[in-house]
Formats: sequence, structure tokens, C-alpha cells
Amino acid sequence: MPPRRRRPASPDSPFEAPEPEIDFSQFTKEQLDLLGQVHPHLKKQIELLRSLQAKAMLIEAGSALGRSALSPEKFATSVLGWRATEAARIHGYNSPLTPQQSLLCRDVVENSHVAVPSGHGVGKTKWASLIVLWWVCTVKDSVAITTATTWAQVEAQLWREIRSGYASSRIPLPGRILQTELQIGEKWFARGISTDEPTAFRGFHSYRVLVLFDEANGVLDELWDEAESMILSTRDRFVAIGNPTEIGTRFHRACLSGRWKVRRLDAREHPNVIHDDPNIIPGAIAKQFVNDRLEEYGSEDSPLFASRVAGHFPTQGEFALINTAWIEKAQRWELDKAKRALVDEIEQTEARIAGAPDADDDDDASLILGSD
Repeated sequence: MPPRRRRPASPDSPFEAPEPEIDFSQFTKEQLDLLGQVHPHLKKQIELLRSLQAKAMLIEAGSALGRSALSPEKFATSVLGWRATEAARIHGYNSPLTPQQSLLCRDVVENSHVAVPSGHGVGKTKWASLIVLWWVCTVKDSVAITTATTWAQVEAQLWREIRSGYASSRIPLPGRILQTELQIGEKWFARGISTDEPTAFRGFHSYRVLVLFDEANGVLDELWDEAESMILSTRDRFVAIGNPTEIGTRFHRACLSGRWKVRRLDAREHPNVIHDDPNIIPGAIAKQFVNDRLEEYGSEDSPLFASRVAGHFPTQGEFALINTAWIEKAQRWELDKAKRALVDEIEQTEARIAGAPDADDDDDASLILGSD
């Protein structure tokens, strides 16, 4: 190393003082690279500093992950780096999560089974991505298995949010992320599973297991059975979220069973809707959506308003001729085998009604509509 240059201690002093040392600790990686090119003689010092910075980052990461092990919300802020928007803070929301999402985080920590019937646009999929990342990244040998009604929903919705959260995390997260998998260790991973083959759920056992169903209302009963067989200890969790569009489904029965902690997400209770400000959580539901659905469906008592906005399962009247769940499915007109069968059933019901005796005859009408 060349001798350190010296300079006068002051303009009036004949004595020289050492040139002040540069504090490299605040330099970024790019700045250190450039410094090494300009001053090759500082190579050893720069390498040492990089080593110290790396250790400090590991210590910070380990500390943040450890502190958030019992709090998904703390994981969102201290690890992922999520922050409340300026609009949210103006309205008194200091968390990046909505009050509903914060309660859901606590529900997952405290309960083995959590069901979330939800209106549209309230951030349920982003919240689910937070739960998956928190689950696998804070405790060694944790497994998270996710699925949805279709493979497209698994890959393009939930796992898109998971990949985004992993890539943008303030603190680097462990493992390697793929399209629908986060691999950390042999018994330490998160994975998206297709709904086509129920047996694909078998064999996942580790220190703790999370099963998460997105759009749970359309998940086959066989998959529910396989998922339940994975919840073996008090450490394991089963979370089912979705729009409550149909009654009589496994999701519906779970919400009524009393065994599940049920947290309903009503779109009218979202901060964007309460304050009529879409900037509180950009991209989430706006009040105009609620108003449009109210105009479209006629009243808040409409079965479609109940399921799409309020997060309620539609009620089925005792004397109804056509199941309200059929209306929701018929509107989609996706003619796969199950839905073609549904359309046929509706048409057959209408045909039977059309061929029934005239409703002017009280006795005959009671056969169709029911009677007290």
C-alpha cells in the first residue's frame, strides 16, 4: 500500500495530520465495484467490507424472519417491505393490510382451519400469497401446498402474487422460486398442485404443513378429503378462500360446520369503499363496483349481490324452482362437461314447468310451488 498522504492540521500549523479515512460502509455494491476499479490498491479492504456487509445482511434477515414467525403482518412489513400508501395513512391506516386482512392473519396463527368466504376485489389472493411466503420462510421444514379450481388459477393468480412477493422482498428470502414452486430444502418448500389428480396431494409430510385452497368453492370433494388427511398436528393449517357462489358445496358445508374459523370479507367494508378512495389500496375494489352491482342486481338482498359483494352464500328458498347457484354458473357459459350437464338440467326443469297444469288450479299449483 502506498504511504498515506499527509496534510497540514490547519492553515496556520506547520504540522501535518493524516488524511481522513473514507467510510465505505454506506457504499452500494455498484459503488464498491467502481471504487475497486479506480483504486486497485483498496481491493483487500473492499473484499473485507463486502464480507462484513453480507454477514450484517444475514443477521438482519435472520432477525427479521425470527421476529415475524408468529405474525404474518409483521412479516409483510419487516421482511417483504410492504408499506401503507400515502392515501391509506391520510385515512388513518398505518398497515399495508386492510383491517380484515389483519384479522385473518391472526386467525391463521390461532386456528387450524380457517374459511374465508369473500366478495370480489378485496385482496384475498394477495393475502394468500403473504400467508404462503410467511409459512415457508420463517420456520425450517415447513411445507405449503396450494390449489384452486383450475390450473390457470393456480399458476396465473396465486403463484403470480407469490413470485412477485418473493422477487420484491426487502430482505432476500431463502430458496429458489420457479413458476409454481419455492424450493428451500427436501422437506421445506411451497408448491402449487393441479386439481386434476387428487392423489397428487398425498405424501406431503414435514414439521408443519399448510394447505391453501384458492377459489375453494369449486375444488372437488376428493381434494378436500386428501387435504384433511394432511392436517395431522396442532402445527398444521388448512385455509380455504373463495367467492361463496354456490350452496351445498364442501366449502359451504365447512363454513357452516362450526369446526372452522370463518372470516367473511365483505367488499363494502374495504377501506377503498368506506372512504370512496381507490388510492388507499390501488387495484383493489372501488365503491363504483359496489354501486354498479347494486344497480345490476336490484337490491342488496339479491343472491348475486350477496355472493359477489357481501361475501355471503346465497340463500335458497324452500319453494324456489331453480337453484340460485345455477344462475351463477349459467352466466359463465363455459361449456365443459359439468356445466353442460348443469345447463341441460336447467332446461329440463323449465320444460317440466312449462308442461305443468295451469297455476289457476290451487291444488295443482301447490304441487309445483309448495304449500303451507
